Amino acid sequence: MLQPSQLRTGAPSDVGMSADGLNRASALIASEVERGRITAAAILVARDSTIVLSEGFGRLSPGPEATPVTPDSVFLLASITKPFTACALMCLVDRGLISLNDPVSLHLPEFKGGERQKIRVRHLLSHTSGMPDMLPENIELRRARAPLSAFVERSLRTPLLYAPNTSF
Repeated sequence: MLQPSQLRTGAPSDVGMSADGLNRASALIASEVERGRITAAAILVARDSTIVLSEGFGRLSPGPEATPVTPDSVFLLASITKPFTACALMCLVDRGLISLNDPVSLHLPEFKGGERQKIRVRHLLSHTSGMPDMLPENIELRRARAPLSAFVERSLRTPLLYAPNTSF
């Protein structure tokens, strides 16, 4: 995986991309921020190790004195990660590396206890696993700036809210 320092800046035409198309994308985001439909956004488009668009829109918090968004601003992503995770998982399914019918414990051996043995990968994707949408300690962990590993460890032992595949 390339590090940001390994990327160079170039023109869209250098990598076979349309400058007009990228300008339209940038203008669309800017328009949505100006209309107030979204408060902030950042975009970086690269191909063949060449950055062809890198721009920030809006401010990190409300108010004209707030810090402007830059292309490398950090955002709390929350639910927007779901489609990316699903897409990445389906790539693994397409490659035959995982099955939607696999028990989750096949890939996470620590995922055991209660009715967890009944939970399949498909149940996680369809929100029918019985797991809560947030950990009971979610706010506490965030305030402590806990590492991702702490969230994963708690997820492995958080009680299910209902039997797998019985509710949404």
